Amino acid sequence: IHGDTNSSVTRTRLEAFRSTLSQHGIPVNEDLILPSSYLDLNTSAAKTRELLSLSLRPDCILYPDDTALLGGCV
Repeated sequence: IHGDTNSSVTRTRLEAFRSTLSQHGIPVNEDLILPSSYLDLNTSAAKTRELLSLSLRPDCILYPDDTALLGGCV
C-alpha cells in the first residue's frame, strides 16, 4: 500500500521496491501494489481488507506511514 503518487517520496519508494525485487529475480505482482494516501486510516483499512480477501494473499503488507499501518490493523 503506497502513498500519493504525486509525492516524490512515493515514487522513489516504489522505484526502489521494484528495482530491489528485480535485482533478486523476484517478479513484481502489480495487482498487490495498491494506492492510498499518507496519514489515511480509512483507506488503508479498506486496502488491507482488499489484499486479505484475495485467494493468493500477500506474505506481508508494507504501509506508507505509521498512521496507515494503524488503519491496516483495524
